[in-house]
Amino acid sequence: MRNLILYLGAMFLAIAVAPVASPAFAQEEVVHPWERDRQVLTAADADSRVRGIEGLAAHIEPLEAALAGASQAFEAAAAGDEDSVYVLVDGATQTMAAIVDAAGTAEAGGSDARSIVAVENPYLMIAFYLGTYYNEYGLFTDAVRVLSAGLALPEMFPELGETRVLLMIERAAALGQTGDREQALAAYDEVLQRPGLATPFRASALRGRGFSLIELGRLDEAEAAYRASLEIDPDNPIAMNELTYIAGLRQGREKAPAILATPDKAAEALAGQAPQ
Repeated sequence: MRNLILYLGAMFLAIAVAPVASPAFAQEEVVHPWERDRQVLTAADADSRVRGIEGLAAHIEPLEAALAGASQAFEAAAAGDEDSVYVLVDGATQTMAAIVDAAGTAEAGGSDARSIVAVENPYLMIAFYLGTYYNEYGLFTDAVRVLSAGLALPEMFPELGETRVLLMIERAAALGQTGDREQALAAYDEVLQRPGLATPFRASALRGRGFSLIELGRLDEAEAAYRASLEIDPDNPIAMNELTYIAGLRQGREKAPAILATPDKAAEALAGQAPQ
């Protein structure tokens, strides 16, 4: 059995979901759909901090309901109210881009005199938590569904978002486990083409790319992907294990099944057994 860390879920369940201290154009005074859904996310996060991914189990239904209503929340944000229009943003960089865009619109003589309020978008992290949970429990089709839904939501300057890349890698891993290796490979390549990709994400995506290429029988390319990942993350045990596995395949060793594993499970397995 090959045990691979091909998704980032367990690594990021400890990410704080409290609102980022982002500049805003005006203060919110009423409850909006995204505020209600942020409460759902915060409750799920609190339990995950205590019980890990198992802590999400009691929150799956409200998280699903929040994600299902995300499009309506975006519509409500765009429509705004008497005083304000709202922009849902993902992190500080996207917030600053929204500010600059709003200032440009005002300078150009935009007719809408309402203030523009930048508020944190909870729906990407909601999709990520759901996708992580479904991947952990082998519900890969559901993982692809929720992660695709999160990635399909409207987003201003998506290339600047801080959470989107998590969804992209998690979805690529889920696609690989559904058996759609070509789509999984394309999904990892899309991650690697993302401008300004942080090095931990690049190393993870390269390992996922290598895994997909092994499953497609393209061993030379798979080896190159794993070696490239090691240039970023030297001595990574997953990459080293897979390079040993590739060498075995070239010597005629029988192909072994691969499973998704949390970091703890994968580390335990790697310590206790050689690649098959």
